[in-house]
Amino acid sequence: MIVGYEKGYRASWENAVGRCDGPVFRDNDRPWSGDHCVDPALVPGMLFCNRPLAQNVTPSIMDFAPTILTLFGVPMPAYFDGKPWTFDSRKSTSQPLSPPNASISNSDSGATRSESPR
Repeated sequence: MIVGYEKGYRASWENAVGRCDGPVFRDNDRPWSGDHCVDPALVPGMLFCNRPLAQNVTPSIMDFAPTILTLFGVPMPAYFDGKPWTFDSRKSTSQPLSPPNASISNSDSGATRSESPR
């Protein structure tokens, strides 16, 4: 039997590995890294993204493939039912990281690497 939970509820960390060694109900004082224990009708999937979606976007799993194809500049097939998500470009703060100042040299004794302090 697979139990689907309402948003905000889930099995404890111990229950996930088959244990029940504490109270039945308790406050969640440990952050969750993800929650796969919810009712799929309420939360059909999870998306980790470094760009905020536009406020008028209601994410759907049907739109996932069209969004990925669009982000990579690949034409979307006409038979797709979904459509690409719109991202809020005003809030996007993601920037490429600059590599640390490093120099690599090869010598007879092997390669050495030195890094400058950041």
